[in-house]
Amino acid sequence: MTWNRYCRGKFVPALIFITADILAAYLLFGLRINRQVSILLLGVMIGSQVLAVCFDYWKKKRFYDSVFRKLAKLDQKYLLPELLEHPDFGEGEVLTEVLYETDRAMHEYLRQYRDEMKELQDYMELWVHEIKLPIASLVLMLHNDNLLSGEKVRAQVKRIECAVEQILYYTRGQNTEKDYLIKTYSLEQIIGRVLQSEKEAILGQQIHLKLEGLKCRVQTDSKWMEFIVRQILNNSLKYLKGEADEICITGREEEDCTILSLWDNGIGIEESELSRVFEKSFTGENGRRVQSSTGMGLYLCKKLCGKLGHDILIHSVKNSYTEVEIRFWKHEFYQVLEDDRKLTKL
Repeated sequence: MTWNRYCRGKFVPALIFITADILAAYLLFGLRINRQVSILLLGVMIGSQVLAVCFDYWKKKRFYDSVFRKLAKLDQKYLLPELLEHPDFGEGEVLTEVLYETDRAMHEYLRQYRDEMKELQDYMELWVHEIKLPIASLVLMLHNDNLLSGEKVRAQVKRIECAVEQILYYTRGQNTEKDYLIKTYSLEQIIGRVLQSEKEAILGQQIHLKLEGLKCRVQTDSKWMEFIVRQILNNSLKYLKGEADEICITGREEEDCTILSLWDNGIGIEESELSRVFEKSFTGENGRRVQSSTGMGLYLCKKLCGKLGHDILIHSVKNSYTEVEIRFWKHEFYQVLEDDRKLTKL
């Protein structure tokens, strides 16, 4: 720390000191106090001021020079706060606290980033394993012409499409604000597009499909919601009993929310597992029976619903039914979300 840098911003304190010295001299000489005594008092006063300034400069120079020396030696500059000595002046304490807080916030950000990267790595490994299965099945069919049929090929291609869609929405879900578009849609629009894409599976399994109350209108992102509903519907198709299968998709208006319900009379879920079905990679007892279960579908549904401001709940009785509810709240969440997007663009 140089003297010139130290003196920057000291104009007002220096002006106060000089003014005080002039007033003191005026009083001492104006009151006709002994000349030698007056000079001595003024000398002590001015000397004390000079010593105070020099001592303050020395303390700050020693501290800041130490900071810059340590900073120059560090390859990882963000470790600086951990090496700082505790300063004995107020400005240094404030600076140290700011650096400590900044360092803590950065470590928290890095921890969160590492967790997200670890989560992505784990899912990529799981996804690669999942995508290899239908590809291997297709290769086997090509080698055995008698196993090759349009229906079987379409089924394996559908598995690949579902796996690719999952990884696409998983990665997009890390930065939802760059991809969402909140508008008002009727549930009929969203459900209609999902059912159209899953038409072959529904007809192939001879499912009795019941639709009610889908004229309700909700605020959401249609692409994200179609993906969420498709994941839930695929789960229903996957875990049906194979006899008198029924799926009911209904919408209803409540005072504070609109509820979309997807109900099936499939094999249900153990009561002890209901609290864990939205956990990442959790498959439970049912998942061990079905080879294609990854435990990622409901996890992604929960994650994306949270980002869109919706709630998702599940109710089930083993060997009886499963019902998944998505709640679209009637509040100002989307207005705030839209305002944030506009500010980000600015």
